[in-house]
Amino acid sequence: MMNREIPFLDMRRSPGDIINCWIVYLMPFDSDERSDYDKIHAFQQACIDNNIFGMGWDLTKEPLHFGTPIQEGAEIYKERYGPNRSMEYALNQYKSIRKGDYVLMRLKNGHYYVGRTTGSAIYLQQDQEPFANLSWGCQVERWEEYTSEEDIPSELRGRFSQRRHSTIQRMDKYRPRLLTMKLYEDRQAEPQLKVPHLRFTRENFVRCLDYRQLEDLVALYIWERHGDNGYMLLPSSGKTNQQKYEFRFINARYPGQKPISCQVKNQEEISIEHYNEESDYEKIYLFSGKWSDEVAAAKQSECASNVTVIRPSNLYDTLCHNSIFNSRFYRVADDDEISIEDIALGLRRLGYTDAGHKLRKRASRQYVWDSGKREFLDFVVSDGLFYSEEFGALVRSWGDYSPEEIETIQADLAKCIGMKEHRDEMEQ
Repeated sequence: MMNREIPFLDMRRSPGDIINCWIVYLMPFDSDERSDYDKIHAFQQACIDNNIFGMGWDLTKEPLHFGTPIQEGAEIYKERYGPNRSMEYALNQYKSIRKGDYVLMRLKNGHYYVGRTTGSAIYLQQDQEPFANLSWGCQVERWEEYTSEEDIPSELRGRFSQRRHSTIQRMDKYRPRLLTMKLYEDRQAEPQLKVPHLRFTRENFVRCLDYRQLEDLVALYIWERHGDNGYMLLPSSGKTNQQKYEFRFINARYPGQKPISCQVKNQEEISIEHYNEESDYEKIYLFSGKWSDEVAAAKQSECASNVTVIRPSNLYDTLCHNSIFNSRFYRVADDDEISIEDIALGLRRLGYTDAGHKLRKRASRQYVWDSGKREFLDFVVSDGLFYSEEFGALVRSWGDYSPEEIETIQADLAKCIGMKEHRDEMEQ
């Protein structure tokens, strides 16, 4: 029985000091100037060339000078421009940036840039460009450029597709933070953090796919069920321009057969009654990422005979045998993948206690697991130290734990995987 090595991902610089990731919109211009592509592009490219980013609301001929630390000059700046809710929010966010944080931007040319900061924010204003349009900002070690959206994790692309956004936003969830770190570290000769692929699970796969990928997955699901009967998706004429439908499958073998269509929503509801009266389609498939298997089954009882609600578990099965969704960030689970249930069972056999929601501090051989709602096991309250099924790694997001404690849990997690593999061998 061979134990697998469990990666350890440390998301903090030091005890009590977590590494933050930021989304920055590098657009310190008035609204009437933001349509000037050449002007915006020239400014943003100059920021990239100088390895900097920052916010606007510039101060001129005031006590602040280039290089003033934000902790020293923030109150002077606030008095000059306050009260201004948007400015104060941006200022407070910039005050929170520390050395070693990661920053992700999408610029006017559609390219993405990710960098790691060299220190806290300082006052950047100078006469020459691009500093003339900036007040507070930071320097990065280097910018790593990604020219194609396909090279960016789908859930990060989704953050930039929002219509309304702040000058700067801190990423709260651990998944986008680790994916941002991976964007940067994978380009380094000596990465500080080696982030594994994020594994698709039954619980997370909808969140991992953007709307286009989700539509493609539903198309594969339909083709698997109707392709042998002559149905095919034509790339141009099959794509509908109707609000109620995504695309149509046409029967090439029997031209008189009615088409098949669908509606796909990532995180929105679908009104079934809008489809029950549609008799021009052989089948209408509906999928909403907000519906669990149980909700989908209940919705099916409301449907007409030609309307089918796709259950998430069935769509996930289609995903698992179509590796086209694999990328440098995401991967379809192997058939023999160890589940979170197997890990939990192994921990209990090693003497760990399922503490439920009673875990309040680090304790020997205790963990928290809320089955069915989470994809990770907590060893410390509030996700200080946890095993992530999605990354197959032990993750520390805050707190101080000795190397011996980390190594012990890593070894026990590896033993759990070895136990499952041994049981599988015995059953064969």
